[in-house]
Amino acid sequence: MKAERMNADDQAAPAVDPVYDLDFPGPHKQWVAAIENSPTTPVWFGHRTDAGDRAALVGTLPRGAFAAGTGPLEWGAPGMALGQLLNVIEPTPPGADRAALRKAVQAHLAERVADLSSWPRSMWTVDGVRVQAAVLHFAGAWLALSDELDVVYLATVGVGISPDGLEFHQTRGEKYGADFSVPLTIGQLHGLRAEQMPQPSQPHPDLLRLK
Repeated sequence: MKAERMNADDQAAPAVDPVYDLDFPGPHKQWVAAIENSPTTPVWFGHRTDAGDRAALVGTLPRGAFAAGTGPLEWGAPGMALGQLLNVIEPTPPGADRAALRKAVQAHLAERVADLSSWPRSMWTVDGVRVQAAVLHFAGAWLALSDELDVVYLATVGVGISPDGLEFHQTRGEKYGADFSVPLTIGQLHGLRAEQMPQPSQPHPDLLRLK
């Protein structure tokens, strides 16, 4: 049986509303870092200075994407917030077993998530409304989550910037070459700009301690 041929105008992802983005200061690169094809679609935007000294990922994680009793800071959860953090804290220490170290990091982060109530808090402004976000610092980066919005969780992963005082706004995606208020097609997704978050050149001491 032949596989069905996909066309550029075939739907690849449903409409998403609302979608939030970060007011990242100064000239920088910006791109759609991830978008999932599901009825409740998590969307991640990336922001990075040309020098790579400051960068952030911003995730809108619809609450409807999560089954009852689950949350956004679990491994394999929709939007993979912990996975986004893990991706920016490479490289693996020399001589380390990559698979073993990844399991150790995952176990460590799971322990930190279980102690979410003790995370320091930052204040954000989302469409003019002040909200609180819990912040986890690890391996030269941080992951922050606000659960104070009605229909979505707002997650951010940052490198070289402070999690304090960030400002967010709703977007339809115009500056990314997309319109998230309508279903996206395969052709639109292929036409979106793509960049990468900066990667450290040396393993962070937090990783060396888990080696």
